[in-house]
Amino acid sequence: MAKNMILHDTRLGGSAPSGLADNIFKVNEKNDTAHIFQWIATYARSQGGLDNLFIMCHGGTKEKSEMVDGGASAQSRVLKERGLQIGAQNLLHSNLNVTAVLNGLVAKITVFACNIAETDKGSKLTADDGKLFCKYLAVYTGAEVIASSETQKYHKVGLLALFSDTAGTIDFGAWEGPVFSFLPDGKLTPLK
Repeated sequence: MAKNMILHDTRLGGSAPSGLADNIFKVNEKNDTAHIFQWIATYARSQGGLDNLFIMCHGGTKEKSEMVDGGASAQSRVLKERGLQIGAQNLLHSNLNVTAVLNGLVAKITVFACNIAETDKGSKLTADDGKLFCKYLAVYTGAEVIASSETQKYHKVGLLALFSDTAGTIDFGAWEGPVFSFLPDGKLTPLK
């Protein structure tokens, strides 16, 4: 049997599917992002490594303003940074190194999140480059990373899903849009 784990940031409504992994790690905005990956590494070591880490969370771009050209001519510019809504600090280009604790412990990471592998026109080789984000995630973790560049739709199934925004089991169904495999050696392969 495959050794699988789900990392579910509960800001993505619903419950992680129970049949996909032996361990479901639920986190939210109160959990330190670096600690989350340290705990996953501890669990992976206890299992002799993981075949699959499934990440279920929101993905996209975080914007922040930054002052440039100090003094009287100071101006504000908006910086965009691609990332995943995981924990208090989120997982962004600027802190992807926290995932290095997984190196050699996880064979494959499948990211069920919107637009994480998206590279908008003009964002190539910037902090908002989704393909670069996924490539670095693969390099830091030593794992194959599977992700899409499109918004991912999911449904919550089960009786409770009819009565609550947070209840029901998450079912992503088929991938929307292009799906890519990112290898630790930098190789990018379109899968769909």
